[in-house]
Amino acid sequence: MNHQKIEEFANQTWDSSIINELVEYIKIPCKSPMFDKNWQQNGFMDKAMQQLAAWAKHHAAKDMQM
Repeated sequence: MNHQKIEEFANQTWDSSIINELVEYIKIPCKSPMFDKNWQQNGFMDKAMQQLAAWAKHHAAKDMQM
């Protein structure tokens, strides 16, 4: 196992994919129902989950099932 190649891959993935995705995720004003009484109508939780699911599906390991 080449630890340097693993580290380079992880760093490249973090820089090219994860950081941008987190920035977009943070922009979603998704709040707990305790803090957003209109959470269902607002749909922010759904939007956040759709974003996470789309990222996971796009970056899924070979033969991964969702």
